[in-house]
Amino acid sequence: ACSGAQSIVEGFTTYYGKGLRCSLSATDDLSGVDTMFLSINGKAYQPYSSAVALDTEQKVVLHYYSVDHVGYTEKPSGMQFIVDLTPPATTDTITGNAIGDVLSTQAKFRIASTDALSGVANIQTRFDQQDFKLLSSGEVSVEALSDGEHTLSYFAADRVGNRETEHDVKFYLDRLPPTVSAKIDGDQFLAAGGTRFVSGRSQVQVDAQDNKSGVAKIEYSFDGTDFNAYSQPVGLPIKAGVAKVTYRASDKLGNTSANSTLAYTMDTVAPHTDYHITGASYQVRSDVYITRDTKIELSATDDASGVQRIEYQPEGAMQPELYTHAISFPEEGRRLVRFWSTDQVNNRELDRAVLVITDNTPPEIFANFSVAPITADNGQGLAVYRRLTSLFLGATDNAAGVHKIYYSFDGGKESEYSTPLVLDHAGTFDLLIRVDDNLGNQSSKHIHFVIR
Repeated sequence: ACSGAQSIVEGFTTYYGKGLRCSLSATDDLSGVDTMFLSINGKAYQPYSSAVALDTEQKVVLHYYSVDHVGYTEKPSGMQFIVDLTPPATTDTITGNAIGDVLSTQAKFRIASTDALSGVANIQTRFDQQDFKLLSSGEVSVEALSDGEHTLSYFAADRVGNRETEHDVKFYLDRLPPTVSAKIDGDQFLAAGGTRFVSGRSQVQVDAQDNKSGVAKIEYSFDGTDFNAYSQPVGLPIKAGVAKVTYRASDKLGNTSANSTLAYTMDTVAPHTDYHITGASYQVRSDVYITRDTKIELSATDDASGVQRIEYQPEGAMQPELYTHAISFPEEGRRLVRFWSTDQVNNRELDRAVLVITDNTPPEIFANFSVAPITADNGQGLAVYRRLTSLFLGATDNAAGVHKIYYSFDGGKESEYSTPLVLDHAGTFDLLIRVDDNLGNQSSKHIHFVIR
């Protein structure tokens, strides 16, 4: 009788596992049993005294018989079986979408086990610290696991109870898509209301990071068009108005991020700048005459991102200047002043210009009598002219030009000069002549003379 170990009969072969002990027992109806003899695997028979432990994996052939007290010997009997002490050998392979020990949710572990003797009874598996479960299909899915590091443990047992040491397979389940972000390179301005203005020179840059398997591809789309592969910063379509870029990224295991968008407003038009004259000025065609006290104010408008700065550059200046307040040109002369403005996304206006002529000098007055004086001195140092002499008044101006000539006699009411003055009254006269140019620069002159 053999006991103490699991057994299985396969065909005509019996397999035993660990702990096997075989014992003999005999009966005799008359004189009784004297001695039992046992032979193991063809060795010489030995008197049997106690159960035999068979703890070596082998094929066992037992022969045995007994002798009674009067010498009758039993015909030997025998049995054979196999002692199986070796557990199965189990291996795993990863199938499906995986990169090394980094798995996607579509990946599976395929578990296979072999046993050379009694055969595999079952395979049990578990993830992390879960309970072991019997494997029925030969494959283990990781789909239900969370993102991160995990351990698959498994073992197999044969049909006589030999169980192999647990196998532990560490792996990483990557179920998270890349994190992706986009930004505008180049001209941009974020308005107070949240509107992002860009220019036609701006580009979009998309970046993606993946926690494990790595980024496989980045894609982008403008305003609902087909997605394109992204490799380097991309210029924005030059179309004024509101637009958006949509972007996404996929890792090497096929995890794809949700579509993200970056909205922007394309500003393609430069600002418009104008000038305004405060104070004395006079314009002839495109020439603007001013005085030392005249102020030139610059202002600009923009229909989108807004004005960033106004600049101007007088003729002869090495560098443009930033406009911050009204400007003036006190020194006399002609100068071409260029000016322009730039909006918040660096759209620069084409240069505009104004020719500015500073005139601080009043006109020069001339007074000419139609005839020579009768006498050069009337005793008081005054020239003497005969009655009905005509007096011609005139003036010249170096820049802005003469506006009007005024005159008054002996402190009387001032009159505007238009035609020669006919001096038809006798007397001594004090003539005040006043002239202003088109900028208001004034000069005056007194003439003393006598009419007879």
